[in-house]
Amino acid sequence: GVGARGAARRDISAVGAYSLDLDALHQRRSGVLDQVPEPSLSSARRALSSLECPLRLDADAKLRKISEGAFAAFVDRVCGDAEAALSRGLDSDQNLRSPKASSNWDEVVVQHTDEEGNPVDTKFSLPNVPSAHVVDALFASLREYHRSRYVKTNLGNLRSLERELGRTFVRSISKFLDRSSGAVTERGALQLLFDVRFAQDVLAGGEAGPVGSLGSLGLGSAKGSALEARLSQLLDPIDWATYEPYLWKNEVSFYHRCGLLFQDFVSVRRAHENKDAKAKQSSAKSNIMEMAANVPRFNYLPISTPSAFRGADDAASGEGE
Repeated sequence: GVGARGAARRDISAVGAYSLDLDALHQRRSGVLDQVPEPSLSSARRALSSLECPLRLDADAKLRKISEGAFAAFVDRVCGDAEAALSRGLDSDQNLRSPKASSNWDEVVVQHTDEEGNPVDTKFSLPNVPSAHVVDALFASLREYHRSRYVKTNLGNLRSLERELGRTFVRSISKFLDRSSGAVTERGALQLLFDVRFAQDVLAGGEAGPVGSLGSLGLGSAKGSALEARLSQLLDPIDWATYEPYLWKNEVSFYHRCGLLFQDFVSVRRAHENKDAKAKQSSAKSNIMEMAANVPRFNYLPISTPSAFRGADDAASGEGE
């Protein structure tokens, strides 16, 4: 579709950008390397650094432009896949159109007193986890990030990816509301509010600004803020005033519980830095690994060394003794 054509255009422009005649550069580099007895990576770097500054800077600029064009095509593809997956998930999620609370919701009990001073408990249910299609889209994007290894060494690239993904989530949910024609219930609006806030918090590294606090957006996204305002208008104002603080507490709690699984994303900028916050114990089915259809491989999880490697290490240490 549009994303594929955009990627193709970027590929063409990236190839066109590499129109600099580098014969002089190669000849000069070869001449310097011929004078080195044992060429190595360090000697190659010295050779390149010995070239005239204008020529080297021009070559670096051309190569950087090619890299940026290739990465922009990569971001287009990842965001296009995420938008398609979110669109399918939103359209097929009947919970957004149901007046009944999902099984993944928790009951909240608020204690207060009536006009006569008697204790009264008010009970209501709120989302405790994001929708499965939101988790799936985040995991799928993270899996693509792991596959493009060169991205890991460039913080600017990762920020760009998070920024575009955040906009993709907001755009996908906004389009869903446009075509749903008022079919979203109050329960559905609450779930979408949770989904929007969670996705924006996980992808907070794509936006500049101070670390968010409990109850704040956690992301300086005007469109994200506008989408939350639009969703809140689907609720009774009095009900929303009651639900809001408890809904955001649930979201922050889940954000802390799954922070390690989205470590590559959240490490760029944490939306909630309260290290003393304890994850809420939920009675709902909120195992994120069970929610997702496809979970990427996490190279940074604290998994113990396999026994085969431990045996080899023990043998090596024994020989050293």
